[in-house]
Amino acid sequence: MKRPVIFALSFIVLSAAVPDGYYNDAEGLNGETLKSSLHNIIDGHTEKSYSFLWEALIYTDEDPQNSSNFLLIYTGRSLPKTAEYPQWNREHTWPKSHGDFDKDPPAGTDMHHLRPSDVSVNSDRGNKDFDNGGTAHSEATGCYYDSDSWEPRDEVKGDVARMMFYMEVRYEGDVYGEPDLELVDDTGTSGSTLGKLSTLLSWHKEDPVSDLERTRNDRIYSYQDNRNPFIDHPEYVAYLWEGAIPAPAAVDATDIDSVSFTANWSEVGAAERYRLYVSGNADFTSYLSAYGPAEVSVNYASVTGLQPDKDYYYAVKATAGSEKSEFSDTVHVHTETGEVSVAEIPGFFRIDPAYPNPFNPLCVLPLTLDKSSEMRITLYNVNGEKVTSVFQGRMDSGKHHLRIDGNGLSAGIYILRVDSGTRSQAQKLLLIPERRQSAMNESVI
Repeated sequence: MKRPVIFALSFIVLSAAVPDGYYNDAEGLNGETLKSSLHNIIDGHTEKSYSFLWEALIYTDEDPQNSSNFLLIYTGRSLPKTAEYPQWNREHTWPKSHGDFDKDPPAGTDMHHLRPSDVSVNSDRGNKDFDNGGTAHSEATGCYYDSDSWEPRDEVKGDVARMMFYMEVRYEGDVYGEPDLELVDDTGTSGSTLGKLSTLLSWHKEDPVSDLERTRNDRIYSYQDNRNPFIDHPEYVAYLWEGAIPAPAAVDATDIDSVSFTANWSEVGAAERYRLYVSGNADFTSYLSAYGPAEVSVNYASVTGLQPDKDYYYAVKATAGSEKSEFSDTVHVHTETGEVSVAEIPGFFRIDPAYPNPFNPLCVLPLTLDKSSEMRITLYNVNGEKVTSVFQGRMDSGKHHLRIDGNGLSAGIYILRVDSGTRSQAQKLLLIPERRQSAMNESVI
């Protein structure tokens, strides 16, 4: 079989960088919500014919050391662009039989997983899963294989992993005629599954995104109008398959005695506890603990010790159980020249430290507002479930005493959350049995 000789495409198709806002809908997400968002972003790409790939692949996989050549994925061999079958053929890195899509668009002609390959090596790989180990391949140096798995050379292990991640997210079976592909942690797979997920995750870390991958991603985008998210954002892999949470966004730095940080989490279990930690060169009064429903959006601003006409730097980190995000980008704040007053912050409030805690059955919590504000004060149990609304409405400036009645509540830890505009503060309260409270009072006396 001869491939058509069509050279014009290589000269008229230009590379394209990531468009502004391309991943906006995926920001701050993880888990299934991130997967769904990415699927919607990359779904419905411009389909190409299988014959079109002969010319397209020699452009997407062009040898960066020789623009007259292109590279074969498993051997790394560089061939002149005039080379024809059987010197090379088109390798489906996600095998056609694992999804039954043959050579038909969209999956069968999707360039994000199609690569030029040596014909004999392509045949030996067949439809095997990806995993480490086996017999060294005689032609493809650095590749290994056994009866049900294939290990590519080190230089492209990460490339392979990110192509597989793309395929699972792109093909969800939500459109008639498209497969529903799934990565599993096994080899010897069949149907629409492919392995081995844990190995692919390791390869992704061991072989980071290269310039060649970025160029290839840009060039495929110029053909298909969609991108591989795991090349543009390698961190998405951890957010999807390893339970990691994105670094919160550090935003709204102001030129007064205040810095506001926003953190968003999705797919939050009601029993999970989420914390926002702050790092910087001025003291925050405390960290924020957020308890919440499926989506939690929290803001926190309570900085002490800021001086006029000074530079300050802050970053934030989110934690959920044992999982921790990285610190966000650093926010630079330069305070105004002149007197810095806490009262300049609209709706600024603080919970005074002197109050009965532990309490039973009554707690009177002192709350001070520097300006009149709309307030929402809610009591939650330790699982993040709402127990009661303590107050909701406009509260005048000055000192207030919040009456929290513990009658009818079980002993344990409760969280009082105070919200005013974009500012939130959480306070832990301990309710103990009355008999134990009396004993404590007697011991104090």
